[in-house]
Amino acid sequence: MNDSSPYCPTEPSTSLSLLEGARKGDRESWERIVRLYGPVLYTWARRSRRQPADAADIVQEVFADAAKGLVGFSSANRNASFRGWLWTITRRRLVDQTRAWGKNPVAMNNESLQQFTDSSALPLDPPTEINDERRGILAAALAGLQRRFNAETIEAFRKTVIEGLDPNDVAESLGMSRWSVYKAKSRVLQRLRIDLEGLIDPP
Repeated sequence: MNDSSPYCPTEPSTSLSLLEGARKGDRESWERIVRLYGPVLYTWARRSRRQPADAADIVQEVFADAAKGLVGFSSANRNASFRGWLWTITRRRLVDQTRAWGKNPVAMNNESLQQFTDSSALPLDPPTEINDERRGILAAALAGLQRRFNAETIEAFRKTVIEGLDPNDVAESLGMSRWSVYKAKSRVLQRLRIDLEGLIDPP
């Protein structure tokens, strides 16, 4: 690897965040948001005791609602977060799904129906596994940077930030200098802060 060039020279210094891009109707930005948060929504639904097919339906419905309401969402509000906003939509869709089952409980026995109908079991706040989710989102976000940074730079960031490995060990394993590892980490982190502004707070 050429230590003097840990990133693509054509990388722009600024751009719209994915959130702002999606608000403006940019299809690629929205598709990346879906890829980032799809696994999170699916996990939430599964932990609410949904079967895989039902969980997948919830994910589709949440994203459909989010796409319609995205313009009205503002992460500038200190009490608002994109994650919390998505959980509010998810919770509502879980309750709606349960009510639909209650009207047509063909495949559910009374005990199961009562368990799912108890919407009070769903917390108002999103699940607490924030750090695990953030690591997953950051890992997924790296896939969108393959054209912006070379493989060594991406790997240096992944190992130091997502895996939490010591920069000295990372430098040795990748054949880079310690300074180049830090520079690679800084460059990718700067890009992610732009892309993910309003979506998550990168470490």
